[in-house]
Amino acid sequence: MQQFDNIKSLPVDTSEPTQTELQIINTLFKSNKTEFKLVLSEFKSTLILGILFIIISNSHSNNLLLKYIPVLEKSEIYNLILKAVLLMISFWLINNFYLI
Repeated sequence: MQQFDNIKSLPVDTSEPTQTELQIINTLFKSNKTEFKLVLSEFKSTLILGILFIIISNSHSNNLLLKYIPVLEKSEIYNLILKAVLLMISFWLINNFYLI
């Protein structure tokens, strides 16, 4: 006993949509974004990443990191790795919890 319809046996409308039907569909699914909002939504992640990079590479944040983690003074590589990890974590948090 089948409890579903076979997809091949379902009726299909193969006629072209009328002009009125196309206007209704265009009205229902029309995007109301301006060009600026569209560009901003496309580049939002890039802008946030750039702002985070500026904040983390700032000399004030560097001094703050050196104050609390003195090991970073010994090696520039440790400093760079920590900044990269902080950048990745903060971007992930913003991206996932701020719902960009």
